[in-house]
Amino acid sequence: MLVIIGVVIVFFSWALSGSIGKKIGRALFDIETGTKKNTQSALQQGLEKISQDLNKDLPKMLNEYLRMDEVQTNTSELTVTHYATYAQHSLLDTDFSFLNKNLPKLVNQLCQSKNAYWAMSLGVKYVYIYRDKDGKLIGNPFIIRVSDCK
Repeated sequence: MLVIIGVVIVFFSWALSGSIGKKIGRALFDIETGTKKNTQSALQQGLEKISQDLNKDLPKMLNEYLRMDEVQTNTSELTVTHYATYAQHSLLDTDFSFLNKNLPKLVNQLCQSKNAYWAMSLGVKYVYIYRDKDGKLIGNPFIIRVSDCK
């Protein structure tokens, strides 16, 4: 059952990251004039808007097990951090090794998403942090950069 949840995580994370890439693209170009804005400042503004927009609908249960809690952006480090909780499972009763097994799939899907890849090529990093029902960190955060793309 938790393996299926891992696939849901990969799909949801990929879709969310592609959406983030689109929002960054909109922030970097002036649609009315068709000109490129100052990349660094526009990128930072885009990241700020992303967390505001995405957090309007969070926290949200993605399925009966997983809750997406929050998306935070750090404009100086160009990171988009996703926080999720396994609402019914704790480190004491669950083997969460499936998360590490699904990481290559997540990296592959992010790298193949033209929007997510484009954002990463500008220096954006996607970070995924998972917690158990007691709020304890599950493993280390996943950090995905353009250099992870093959």
